[in-house]
Amino acid sequence: MSQCPSPHSFNTTTFKLTAALLIGTLSTTLGLRSLLSPTKYADQFGLRSYGFAYPIHKQSALNPGSSSSSIQHVSSHGESSHGHEAGDAKLNPFMLACGLRNISFGLTQFVFAYQRDWRALGVIWMCGVVAAVGDGLLVWKWGGEGRV
Repeated sequence: MSQCPSPHSFNTTTFKLTAALLIGTLSTTLGLRSLLSPTKYADQFGLRSYGFAYPIHKQSALNPGSSSSSIQHVSSHGESSHGHEAGDAKLNPFMLACGLRNISFGLTQFVFAYQRDWRALGVIWMCGVVAAVGDGLLVWKWGGEGRV
C-alpha cells in the first residue's frame, strides 16, 4: 500500500518548481538579451556601452606626460568627452560577461529544479541576491544619467 503525498508537500513543491522555472527563465532571457544587444542593455542600466579608445596603458604611452584624469572617455554613442568621434572605441566586454553569468545562473536553476534539489536552489538564489546587490552598487556608483 503506497502513501499519497500530502497536499501541503505538493503545493510547496509546485511553488518551488514554478519559482525556479520563472527565475531561471528570467535570468536566461536577460543573459541572451545582453549577448544579442549589449549596447542597448548597457544603456538601459546607465552604463557605458563603449570603453576607452585605447587601453589605459597604451593611452598613457601615446600621450606621454598625461595623467590618468586626462584619458579620453567614450560615451555610449561612440563620441569622446572632447566631442571627437572615437573610431577606435571598443564594446565594453562587461555586458557580455554579465550575459554569460546570467545564462549560467539560469541554467543552473533549471538543473537544480529538475533534480528537485531545493537546498542547492536556495544557495544559488542567495548567490543571485549577492550578485544583484553588487550589480546595483556598481551601477549606482559608476552608472546613471550624466556619468557616461
